[in-house]
Amino acid sequence: MKKSLLNTKEGIIISTIDAINELGLQNVSTKEIAKRQGVSEGTLFRHFKNKTDILLAVLNHFSQFDEDIIQVSVNRKLNPIDTIKYYIETYYQYYESYPAITAILHVYDNLMYEEVLSDKIKNIIEIRTTFLKDTIEKAQEEGLIKVEVDAQILTDLILGGSRETCLKWRIEGFDFSLKERTVNMVNTLINAFIIEK
Repeated sequence: MKKSLLNTKEGIIISTIDAINELGLQNVSTKEIAKRQGVSEGTLFRHFKNKTDILLAVLNHFSQFDEDIIQVSVNRKLNPIDTIKYYIETYYQYYESYPAITAILHVYDNLMYEEVLSDKIKNIIEIRTTFLKDTIEKAQEEGLIKVEVDAQILTDLILGGSRETCLKWRIEGFDFSLKERTVNMVNTLINAFIIEK
């Protein structure tokens, strides 16, 4: 019974992600999610209180690997620059292998109007931003990146450029390697601020 409940909940989350990817957030209703999952809306509401609760579960699913990716990035004991590259490469490899999940990256603004969703999005952004900024600052302390560079601005450039690359990938029908282009973009940015030895 418990396994079936978990499978149904996970199925609803996946169906919601697919619906957002195909229809856009504004066109996703609980009726559409139930239809895709092959259940009634009543069944949907036995697992989730409302649409906001479903969207919160989607955001939790979207960010479920955040701590693992950070932990693995740290455990590899790479220098800070290679840690940044590995961190970005890991995310964008995951996104490339699961294109539908990238739709969530591009609906943040639309989810900011409900407090519980807004809080979750802020948390996701804070965790990712803090790790990247801290790693850049460590690279500066180790004399790898110029100290004149504002670590927050470089963080924003890396994350913003990565999201923009992902949006172009979606617009162009996933017809280039997301991981490769994102890694190249990040390498170009970082190389502009590396201290030559």
